[in-house]
Amino acid sequence: MQKPSVDIFAYADFRKFLQDCAASLKRLDPKFSQRFIQDKVGASSSGWFADIVKGRIHLTGHMLLRLAQFLGLEPDQVEYFEALVDYQQAASAEEKSRRLEMLLDRKGIRMDAVGKEKFEFYGEWYHSAVREVLFFFRFKNEFASLAKKLEPAITTAQAKDSIRLLLALELIKPDEQGYLRPAASIIKKDGAVKAVGMKSYFRKKMELGMLALDRFEKEDRDVSCMTLSLSREAFETARKELQALRKKLLRLAEREQRPEHVYQINFQVFPITK
Repeated sequence: MQKPSVDIFAYADFRKFLQDCAASLKRLDPKFSQRFIQDKVGASSSGWFADIVKGRIHLTGHMLLRLAQFLGLEPDQVEYFEALVDYQQAASAEEKSRRLEMLLDRKGIRMDAVGKEKFEFYGEWYHSAVREVLFFFRFKNEFASLAKKLEPAITTAQAKDSIRLLLALELIKPDEQGYLRPAASIIKKDGAVKAVGMKSYFRKKMELGMLALDRFEKEDRDVSCMTLSLSREAFETARKELQALRKKLLRLAEREQRPEHVYQINFQVFPITK
């Protein structure tokens, strides 16, 4: 069997890595299936791989190593894969922090506590969404209600973890009445965070856009696309136009006095020719 053409070091989410590996193998061999994975790694059911990707069960012990072997990972890749799995499946905030330090060490990256928390912030799509919700949702400790405010909804545990992280990063703080509100702080990406986690972060945001096509009616979303022939000079002009538009939208949000919803706005420009 050919190895999937997927670089694990570009991922901060092992489940997304496995999902992309399966897609790569499917392109290489249309007959490839999850039952094939079951046979090769000795899983208990054909749905085992899907359960791992969806987070319904944990990937542990010898099954982790069998799966790594099946994917043709080299020793250094196996170490990173194992550290990534341990980090994402950690049960407590303390264990998650310890595992994150080990994960970053595998990449040769040294971060202080704030750097690690920045990495966590960009590890999930919903941390930024939770912060934005607090502009109009009066929140103290109603984690279940907060979790349901998002679309798609997150779990109560995820809401608690997100509030913990946002407080640690000083992106939210209590107001005079004790309600948590967004602070004026701005989280800035550093080179290490960008190197490790931003591709995964962008993937998750783009996946929300794909889900929106089916989750929302036309009047509640705006989706369009254009295919253009441009010179390199014209492409750079287009990038500058998008940068100016992003700044304009940020100013629009800053002036908003009565927000009602949190919106995700994605800009995607990329070549489709060599």
